[in-house]
Amino acid sequence: MSIIKRLHTPILTAAAFALVFTVPVLVDQVARKFSVSSALVNTAEAAKQETRKLPGLREKIFKNLAKVAEYASPEEGSGKEPDLKAALAELNKIEKRCDDCNKYELSQVYNYFAWISYSVEDTDGAIKYYKKVIEQSPDIPIGLELQALKYVSQLSFTIDKLDDSVNYLNRYIDLSDDVGADIYQLRASICYQKGDKECAIRDINKAISMVEERDKIADEQWYSLQNALYLDKEDYKTSVAILEKMVRNFPKHTYWIQLSSVYGVLGRDQDQWHAMDAIYLMGGLKKPQDVVNLAYMYIGEGVPFRAAKILEKGMKDKVVERSEKYLDVLAIAWRQAKNPEKAAPVLKEIGDRFNSGEAYSKLSGVYLDMDKNQASVDAALTAIKKGNAKDEAGVYSNLGIAYMELKKFDSAINAFTKASKSKKHKQFANSWLKYAKSEKQRKEALASALNG
Repeated sequence: MSIIKRLHTPILTAAAFALVFTVPVLVDQVARKFSVSSALVNTAEAAKQETRKLPGLREKIFKNLAKVAEYASPEEGSGKEPDLKAALAELNKIEKRCDDCNKYELSQVYNYFAWISYSVEDTDGAIKYYKKVIEQSPDIPIGLELQALKYVSQLSFTIDKLDDSVNYLNRYIDLSDDVGADIYQLRASICYQKGDKECAIRDINKAISMVEERDKIADEQWYSLQNALYLDKEDYKTSVAILEKMVRNFPKHTYWIQLSSVYGVLGRDQDQWHAMDAIYLMGGLKKPQDVVNLAYMYIGEGVPFRAAKILEKGMKDKVVERSEKYLDVLAIAWRQAKNPEKAAPVLKEIGDRFNSGEAYSKLSGVYLDMDKNQASVDAALTAIKKGNAKDEAGVYSNLGIAYMELKKFDSAINAFTKASKSKKHKQFANSWLKYAKSEKQRKEALASALNG
């Protein structure tokens, strides 16, 4: 898509003959291409105070260029369509007859060549002719020279000729008496592409400051470049300040996610949690790990019920996979939320789908909390059978307690005996073992008394 068009149609009247010839210029499309906010940038070409004595524009050249303008941009309401091919043919005729043209006249011809070249997507041709305009200096208006310098810089940037781009932009800055924020932003972008990070930071900071000093907001992409540069320097405190402006003025999910991440790097856990929650409420958490991370944050902040609901919805919406890992987080959330009825089926799903003795080990404990003692026994035995529980002695402890509740003292004693072999569970298991043996003796004594 072309990024050049004329700001206005050259008005070729007799009165205009005595004035500086009107030339085509770049406008909003170029501004957007280079992340320039047209509402914020002064498009006037202001030059350093310098007086130039210019040669005249002869009437024959004036009339010939008027014909080019008529082809290139016919008046509104004339019913004519722009004919760039015919305009280019006229320009070629002018150039062939221009042996006696002065530099000012040549600059006007080359300026039209440049504009038409770009209009037909010949970027190299446009650059070539804008350079020819510049070559006519100092016998051309300063404004025209500034315009050509800027366009060469911009167009060179689009085709990755970065050295040319920055060199011509530096010439523009040296000549101009009023360098706009857009120029510093453009040089920052060029420097960034060249790998000159210090130049990029200096210029993007200046560009943004110039805009904000007028109580305005700079273009979104300006802040994005500024933030990228400070993140690259690992200057997270500055990055946070930039991102906080970005989420206020351009509240996109991606910026909130970046802000949350930087809060995390800085150890601002509460702020990170709040940022992630804001993203979730906006529907911006699309990656499984982001949803799971938010659930972890809620668990860490002591709000496990909210964590469980977030994971459940994520799985229902197929954002979060019902993997062993994520189902385990869901089970943890439900258990910490004191909702064993919700935790139990999740753990059973993990155990069955992924052949997990560890899940059945946890399930045994959940059933124990629910006073479902036989279910606890069955889950513990399944965990032992699968053989991959992380704490088998703990499984035997749960098994022993469940057997005790079922008054199966021999089975309980056997379970506690196995649990006591673990250093971790030895004291706990021996205590229960002693109690199980005493309960067994009491039961036997009572039965003997009743039978006696």
